[in-house]
Amino acid sequence: MMTESLYRLSHNSSQPFFAWRARLCCKLFLFVASDVGGHKELIRDGETGVLFKAGNSQSLADKVLGLLQSTGQWPALKQAGRRFVETERNWKASVARYQAVYGGLMRFREGARA
Repeated sequence: MMTESLYRLSHNSSQPFFAWRARLCCKLFLFVASDVGGHKELIRDGETGVLFKAGNSQSLADKVLGLLQSTGQWPALKQAGRRFVETERNWKASVARYQAVYGGLMRFREGARA
């Protein structure tokens, strides 16, 4: 019997996708998500999880079956997902991305007042 964990993400979740993904990656879950919005930003298909075509049940079935047939790939997927969250989706990295945008806006605003 398989003891691995697989987590399917829905875009209707009550919590932000980032919060769920960060928690679950740190617990080394496998991810299967549709290829919409933020999912594509946070999951690299075949590297940090698996993306299926949104609204396409055959695509979902194919991706899940592919995962089930390649259990040897699971540790690498889970470790890559965890590394991605730890290095690219942490608060320090997130704030740094926003700091550049908002810093530029603030300098523009200050210049407009002068």
